[in-house]
Amino acid sequence: MGRWLDLAEQMQTGKGGEDNRDDRDDRDDRASRAANVPIVPNVPASDPRELLDQWEAGVASLDPDKPLGGYDRDRWCRIVRDCDNLVADFGKSAAAMGWSSLDLFGFPAQGVAGVNLGGLAWQVDGGRVICMDENCATYRLAFADATTRFARGWIGCVGESFVPVWELAYQ
Repeated sequence: MGRWLDLAEQMQTGKGGEDNRDDRDDRDDRASRAANVPIVPNVPASDPRELLDQWEAGVASLDPDKPLGGYDRDRWCRIVRDCDNLVADFGKSAAAMGWSSLDLFGFPAQGVAGVNLGGLAWQVDGGRVICMDENCATYRLAFADATTRFARGWIGCVGESFVPVWELAYQ
């Protein structure tokens, strides 16, 4: 046989001194293992229209003169205004993109005595949401030049108890 045929046969059989087999297909197979499947909560998706109606009713129930959760009057007025702005400016698109009530309006269940963090309306604190997509919202705090981002789903990873702002108790 010709020289090239001998080399091809040696490569296929592995004969001829050194191992000449083609072992280039050494891809990492870990990506196909079940352990790499993301953990997604088994919660049915809400109808965006129903979700928006729920948000509008919840925000409309907030009274700027009757603070919930033990917040002082100034902070409470900012919270109510931020919730109004959030529903008016981004409510429809946020519901369509799958944002949850806690992502947007989540507050510590213990009110002001709880953890010092919350959903988007809690974070804005008198500022303004600039834009929002499926993954995050960009906002500017009051009297600040820089923007800040809030990741959708982040509040669910904190491990604390949160409720929508309209479910806070009087304290």
